[in-house]
Amino acid sequence: MAHPTPIAIQNSNKRYKKIVGKAIVFAQLFLITSLSTFIFIQISNYLKNKKTNEGDVAGISTAVASIPEEITISIESKSSNLSTDEFDFRIKSIASPEQQNEKINILDKILEGLFGKQNTKNQETEYLVEFNQAKLEYWLINHFGDLETNEKNKVEPKLELDEETNKILECTKGHGATKLPIKQIFTKLREENPIPSNMTFQLVEMNMSPQEQLINATCDKIENFENTISNVKVQAFEIDGEKKIEEKGHEFIQQESAKKIFNYIFQENTLQIEVNDEELLRNKFKMLKALVDVEPQNYDYRIRKNTLYILGEFTPGRFLNIDESYDLFINDIKKLDKFTDITLIFDEIEQATEIENLDIKRFPQVISKGVVKAPLDPLERTNSIKRLLEQLDVFEVDANSEFSFLNAFGEIIEKDDYQYNKIEIETDTEILTYFGNVEAVVTVLYRSILEAGFPITERGDQLQANLMDYYSYPYSNATVKSTVIFQPIIEETEDNKDYEDTPQKEVEETDFSFVNNSDSPILFITKNKVGEDGALYIELVLYTTEDYVPNEVTLRDFQKDTYIIEDTESEGIIEKFVRSVNGNEETFITKYYK
Repeated sequence: MAHPTPIAIQNSNKRYKKIVGKAIVFAQLFLITSLSTFIFIQISNYLKNKKTNEGDVAGISTAVASIPEEITISIESKSSNLSTDEFDFRIKSIASPEQQNEKINILDKILEGLFGKQNTKNQETEYLVEFNQAKLEYWLINHFGDLETNEKNKVEPKLELDEETNKILECTKGHGATKLPIKQIFTKLREENPIPSNMTFQLVEMNMSPQEQLINATCDKIENFENTISNVKVQAFEIDGEKKIEEKGHEFIQQESAKKIFNYIFQENTLQIEVNDEELLRNKFKMLKALVDVEPQNYDYRIRKNTLYILGEFTPGRFLNIDESYDLFINDIKKLDKFTDITLIFDEIEQATEIENLDIKRFPQVISKGVVKAPLDPLERTNSIKRLLEQLDVFEVDANSEFSFLNAFGEIIEKDDYQYNKIEIETDTEILTYFGNVEAVVTVLYRSILEAGFPITERGDQLQANLMDYYSYPYSNATVKSTVIFQPIIEETEDNKDYEDTPQKEVEETDFSFVNNSDSPILFITKNKVGEDGALYIELVLYTTEDYVPNEVTLRDFQKDTYIIEDTESEGIIEKFVRSVNGNEETFITKYYK
């Protein structure tokens, strides 16, 4: 085997050293580059943190805390404004104790030497306000120094008790020497973040013994209690999120009344309040109740047979519960240190959901209303109308069914009590019979059905123009009538053995009927009253259930004219109008005899 020569070994060592040298150079360059990049990033982060935490202006933090340009200082009843620039206000950041105990690496020391100690993003920092204390203290003394009092101005507090009951007969506050609260002002200015633009302070009392301080505190509690009960705040009243009554304060127990109603007992260095006049206190709650109660609205009801009909949308009320509010008040004043306001308890009147031996039906929605004006005189006619209205009142028409006036009330109007002002019109072929009271009642029903949009299947369209001026055009009146039709006399023949000398008669009746073509029942509710003009006003309202879908109804193109009655020379009145129901039009024509 051949061995390398010394020259070959030497050349090999040189190549090896050259490669190693290059590697070391590259490593040094990489290390320097990495270190430079790291230092750059650390410096950038430091400067960024410094700018965020300490701000750009004179080291004042603009991101964390704020200092107003002007602060209003109030001591007792005196106030004055100070300019923060004048007293060199600025914000100083201080690291938390945990942060100060952290280990600092070499790079941190280098950066600290270059830029001062930095606050990293994750560090917690406290902020304090610095200002020229000596200058500010001089300013406070200059503006508020006249409020201070010395020992000569001391007033001793007074607490006079009944020896047997420990009832307080007199409680008078006192005060010792007073000084400006300079220490408290400095503390609040340093620690508040942000600094409020208004600050209020009290003078610091000096040389008051613990017993004197206790008397003052007792007098304060009595004063605060009487201030609290002098006015009670009643919360707003809302229905379904809509505010009906705003929140409002009401006078309750004034100081003069409080002295009569309550006894202040001082026992074992503790103030207690007892009620001296319970009746007078309850009267105060009763007077308050008269002011804050809210009656329910839009609520009516009818009872027919075994059914309670609840009408209209029910709006609940609010009623002060005196007993519960009174008991809560007595309980609250026993915890005098926590007594800050009066709590009132209200009850709401709600719809009945179950009443013994009564079925309940609700008709909250009004479909339409018909109104008719009729003369009050003669009284017999008016009473007859009222009796007939009572029969229509609380009459229910089922869904998808037809209503016939004669079927419902035909037997009733044949009775003498329900007849008045009988009118007969006789022609060569027929006799028409009307009743004035029935005409008025059917008219008001007819008008409500017109407004509701229900199909009218039968009505009298040839009427006597009785009291037409009262009924008030353009609303046509309607009635039911009976018609006696004379048949021709049949001559006697061999085939006709039943000949009679008297004419044969056939009676026809004209009804008023309509169809409730909705999926909801409807209910007639009638009312009547005497107006200021001395006339009788009768009203019929149609109610239905909440799921009823109303029709779109318009009445238009009203016309009124005269015409010559057929086969006579008499002149009558004819009126026309168009009713549109959900886009479907129908013309109504009515003829009136004079």
